[in-house]
Amino acid sequence: MEGLIHIKSRMKAIQIKLKDEFDPEARRQLWLEFEDLYFEFLRTLQVLG
Repeated sequence: MEGLIHIKSRMKAIQIKLKDEFDPEARRQLWLEFEDLYFEFLRTLQVLG
């Protein structure tokens, strides 16, 4: 369960960064990182479920 909380915290931090980031390449990198975390979150849920 702590793993899910950690992943969600990291996802929220990226969402906050995206609001302030205007450079297209930096935004793309943040979205890729967010996507990786999202799939890690889903895999963790699947293992726990």
